[in-house]
Amino acid sequence: MTMIGADLGAMSVLSRRFESAGGEFQTQSASIARGVDAALAEFTAEMRALDAEARGLADEIAAEMTRLNNQAASTMWTGANRTRMDGLVAALDDEIVAIKSSIEAFMAEASSVVNGSFTATMNTLRTNVEASGTNAQTIATSFSTSVEGQRSAFDTVMNG
Repeated sequence: MTMIGADLGAMSVLSRRFESAGGEFQTQSASIARGVDAALAEFTAEMRALDAEARGLADEIAAEMTRLNNQAASTMWTGANRTRMDGLVAALDDEIVAIKSSIEAFMAEASSVVNGSFTATMNTLRTNVEASGTNAQTIATSFSTSVEGQRSAFDTVMNG
């Protein structure tokens, strides 16, 4: 059967479907944007906690090393054993300094990444998804409006 004009009911359904889909696109993109914000906040909080824990550990280790150095210095003996002990204490102290330096370097680098490229990348994702959701909603609404306009025109032409 040949149709002249259009199925007005189907056009109305199509129009409503696109309007609904546009709203859903906007809702989903807003949800992703909120997820990005939450992920950044959570990651930043975790990095701050790690920084505090690592610095606390480094301070604890340094304090213990100071106590060991003081105790070693106050222990009285001489000769080769004393020389060997002084060398071991100095080597241990060097390793403790290396641990502290490694922690500080890692935290500085992590902070740089979080505050730099990672945050920028996440914010770009958020912005792009939000803009695309808004654009998708606009396009879907425009399509819906167009279909409704065509439906109305067909109805007027075909049914008077």
